Amino acid sequence: TGAVHMAAEVLLALCRARHAGSGAALPPELRKAISGVVPAVEKARLYRGRGGEAMRGAVCRMLEVCAAVRMPCGPKAALRSLASLDDSIKHPTEQISLAAVAALRQLSRAYFSEGGGSTGGGSAGGSTGGG
Repeated sequence: TGAVHMAAEVLLALCRARHAGSGAALPPELRKAISGVVPAVEKARLYRGRGGEAMRGAVCRMLEVCAAVRMPCGPKAALRSLASLDDSIKHPTEQISLAAVAALRQLSRAYFSEGGGSTGGGSAGGSTGGG
């Protein structure tokens, strides 16, 4: 939980300090590792049991930061992130819902808005219809 949240904050600080706020400027192997965090958490079902709420909040923050720095994200990955946030928005704990809303705001601006659409690197929805 703490590691996911810390990784999100380090990513944000790194992108702001060294890469002009752009996740697309990160080395490809680092981008790949970061993009695998949320699917790994979901695959391991870390939202369940002890610490599940905290993990949900950390994942929301990671998705928010990835969108804020415009990490390259294909349409399928963006939709998976949207589905993950949808589950968190419905969470009965207000703090989790608010974290999901903040992440959804960034995600929609970065990957689903007109003009935001494609992220750097050409891997997101440039040729998909709709958005």
